[in-house]
Amino acid sequence: MAVETGNPFRVGAVLGRGFSILAGNILPFGAIAILITIPYILVSPLMERVSTDRPGLLVAFVVGFVSLILLLGYLTTAAISFGTFQDLNGQRARAIDCFSRGVVLIFPILGVAILMSLAVMLGIVLLIVPGLIAMTILWVAIPVAVVERPGVIASLQRSAELTRGYRWQIFGIILLLSAIETVIGLIAGEIIPGDPGTMPALIVDGIVTAFFIALGAVIATVGYHDLRAAKEGVGTADIAKVFD
Repeated sequence: MAVETGNPFRVGAVLGRGFSILAGNILPFGAIAILITIPYILVSPLMERVSTDRPGLLVAFVVGFVSLILLLGYLTTAAISFGTFQDLNGQRARAIDCFSRGVVLIFPILGVAILMSLAVMLGIVLLIVPGLIAMTILWVAIPVAVVERPGVIASLQRSAELTRGYRWQIFGIILLLSAIETVIGLIAGEIIPGDPGTMPALIVDGIVTAFFIALGAVIATVGYHDLRAAKEGVGTADIAKVFD
């Protein structure tokens, strides 16, 4: 059972503030999210042109493409996490500052992201449920890495510590966001005419993906903030001292 020393952790409050922060910073966060949208749109059509008669080249191309998208996705997540915390602290979230923070922390962020992905994928292989548990436990690992910068393993351990006692609520947030993303993706697919591989479809798919990466980063960072407030009784100004 969670021991609350400050403001309680509320799912509605986390979601409401997350959507509000994203709406208030749609320009800087949108500019950052373009990082993953543009390469996805430009490179995706090339995948169909790689000859299946050369499987080695095809595999290398696919691995390189996926790696690029993941790298930019994690960089985007780190940058938007920083921007979200700046907003929570009453400061302007400028795209250049957010991007710079993401670049500086890209290696520890990648380390955290790789271990998170391995844990979730292994859990999914082991009858799915363990993967969902890992996803829930490690929900705030990247915000921890961005704000506290304790190192790769310590970020994972810190996330496990902060989420303890609130994991059902966190799982509900993850489930709700996944359901919303699925519904919007299906609606977008029905609205855009033609084959899924056409440029209009790729653009819409890229925008939807970028939006939900940004939204997920914002809400996870708000969740991190509120978990610390609930469990440790610290306010935004106290947490922000690490940036001084």
